[in-house]
Amino acid sequence: MIFLRDTVSHAAYRRIWRECFNSLQDLLFDELLLKQSFTTLGAARLLCDIDCIQGVVESTSRGAGAALSMPRLKDGVTLLNLPILPENGKLSLKKACEEIFETSAQAYTALDELGISKITVLQARKILQNRVEAVN
Repeated sequence: MIFLRDTVSHAAYRRIWRECFNSLQDLLFDELLLKQSFTTLGAARLLCDIDCIQGVVESTSRGAGAALSMPRLKDGVTLLNLPILPENGKLSLKKACEEIFETSAQAYTALDELGISKITVLQARKILQNRVEAVN
């Protein structure tokens, strides 16, 4: 990334990496987040890994870190990492599951309350189904 940053124009650099990170986001979201089951520890580890990837991007991006972010993946991982017990007035995993699986209107309200805007209600439901503690 540093080599590309120093050799190609800023616009070309951003186009190259935006395409790479869009592909990575699609792969991780579709093949990992929507298909695998996660415990609380596994969800936390995935969040840490995504944050590390984003940290590398920001450290080498010449100010293009925000443009190279993976918002849909971050929203999915945020939903996956809801705490089992309510913390600081945020929705707990159980409460979020109740609201998101109730009606579409309640699901949109819950997602909005969580600050999640890049994933659909169906994707949110699938992600919550993959959380082991939500199923029990």
